[in-house]
Order: sequence, then structure tokens, then C-alpha cells
Amino acid sequence: IAKEIADMVPDKRIKVEIKPDGQMPMEEARTKSKSYCTFNLRAFFNLARVSSYSGVDLWNYSTSEGSSIRKAFDWMVPFALGKKTWTFKQIEPYSWGEMFELFRRASIEF
Repeated sequence: IAKEIADMVPDKRIKVEIKPDGQMPMEEARTKSKSYCTFNLRAFFNLARVSSYSGVDLWNYSTSEGSSIRKAFDWMVPFALGKKTWTFKQIEPYSWGEMFELFRRASIEF
């Protein structure tokens, strides 16, 4: 059953939630968009890790349009490093340090 669920992630989650450039518009539309984009990316990283136990490689999966977990991570990196300014709504304080664990895991998986 785990493999069946993992096999659904590309069409039910990645294709729907991540644009080909890596943006996550459903999360960007929220009032705490940095928080939700980070949370969503963390959830995708967790899905990729757990799916790998079933032989499903979500780390390297890309839709035919180019959407992928890697693209979402790469899209967030310039903001986390202060090279780009976040232009979406964020109504409470947020620390880009919340991305630290994702950088560590990305360095292993990508």
C-alpha cells in the first residue's frame, strides 16, 4: 500500500502544487506564505524520503512540464540566502533558518 500511495504523489501532489519554475502558488497565496512554502517543501522532502523505501524516486522525479521537488527547493534558495526579496504576504515573523534542515537534506539527495 505504501508504494501505491507513493506512486500517486507525482500526479496528485507535485503536478498540482509545484509549477515548472518551482513556485508553489497555493502556498504563496496564503497570509504566511514563507512559512507555508517552507512547510510544503519539508512535506515533499519527507514524502520523497519515505517513498524511497518503496522504491519510488521522488527526489529525481520531474513532470513532463518540468515540475519537481528539486525545482521547488531551487526556487526557494535565493530567498533563503537573501539574494532575492520575498514579495508575497507574510503577516508574522519568519526565520529563513527554518530552511537549514532542507539545505542539509538537499545536499545529500541532490
